[in-house]
Amino acid sequence: MLRSLCVFSFILLLLSAVSVAQVDNTPRPAPTTRVIGILSAMTLEIETLGQDLTDKTEMTVQGIRFTTGSLKDRKVVLAHSGMGKVNAAMAATLLVEQFQPTDVLFTGIAGGLNPDLRPGDVVIGAKTAYHDYGEWTPEGFR
Repeated sequence: MLRSLCVFSFILLLLSAVSVAQVDNTPRPAPTTRVIGILSAMTLEIETLGQDLTDKTEMTVQGIRFTTGSLKDRKVVLAHSGMGKVNAAMAATLLVEQFQPTDVLFTGIAGGLNPDLRPGDVVIGAKTAYHDYGEWTPEGFR
């Protein structure tokens, strides 16, 4: 009986200590300046763009370095996300929360997607698939 009372008291204490997360649903004003967020999985890709930035400033948020500046008269924010969808999602979330870009682009090598592609080619996907739920086969996505 005493043990049950102790366990119940401990659970009650834990529940009372948990705070409810507050979500800020305050509408943000529309951006007055177009800002383009550009993410990359590989350091070399984002550093190449960063070399051409003017009015460069750097800021680190949660361990990710963001570089703001102008690229051919356009305001941009650059960041290296690292490889993988979790890293990309985390970097994109921080980018949107901190800088409110009007556009977000992801630049990269497309993992050697097609041997006919050459450096400088632009690839725009017509379809997307969440690859954790299957694989691409000659018969389609399964």
